[in-house]
Amino acid sequence: MKRKQMFITLLIMWITCAHFWGYTYAQEENILIQKDKDKIKVGDIIELKVTGKDLKAIAGGDISILYNPDYFEYVKDSFHLHLKEEAVMEFKKLSGVPSSFEDGPGSIKIGFGMKKNTLLLENDPVLGSFKLKAIKEGVGEIKIDEKAAFIEEKENTYSYVKASTSILTISILKKEEEEKDPCDFDGKDGVDLKDLIILSNHLDTNDSEYDLNQDGKVDTLDMVYLSRRIE
Repeated sequence: MKRKQMFITLLIMWITCAHFWGYTYAQEENILIQKDKDKIKVGDIIELKVTGKDLKAIAGGDISILYNPDYFEYVKDSFHLHLKEEAVMEFKKLSGVPSSFEDGPGSIKIGFGMKKNTLLLENDPVLGSFKLKAIKEGVGEIKIDEKAAFIEEKENTYSYVKASTSILTISILKKEEEEKDPCDFDGKDGVDLKDLIILSNHLDTNDSEYDLNQDGKVDTLDMVYLSRRIE
């Protein structure tokens, strides 16, 4: 019985503190991260879209998106806020912006406030998008920081609505080796005049690497074959 009373007391204290500090806790997922492709290999660029879900009377947001820098690299200047510029203030673009609104290693910030006389965010708006480069084979995570929150406006009163901590898990495959062009002898800049010169140095031999038509000898036929590959 005492344990039950203690549990009830602690629960009441937690609810009271949450209300005092102006926090409302989301019961369902209210923010999504979506990728633009399913099969991802090392070296691929992934575009990710951040979307609100079932939002109501949202006047701003302070949201951090976290990614594992061991597996992903942020593509510089790729973040774009999708809210109308005339309706929103993007905090990271302000001069002298506090570091809390700046991007950091492994994190991307979405800090914004709706301007006066503009509609509050409702329903399922696209908040923004950004790009990451896959740099390592394995499984990497992209997720919403547990401290992320929307700002709700009700009768000129503002309170935090905790953003759901959704997680996007991405499997990164090994980069497929590109098949080498047999005419690109130096492996640089595709088939060009340099490759033709290299081939000419092996005329009248039976070197299989330079015998492009595989007839047992390196001759003019091979020279013409390579010439037809030069743009």
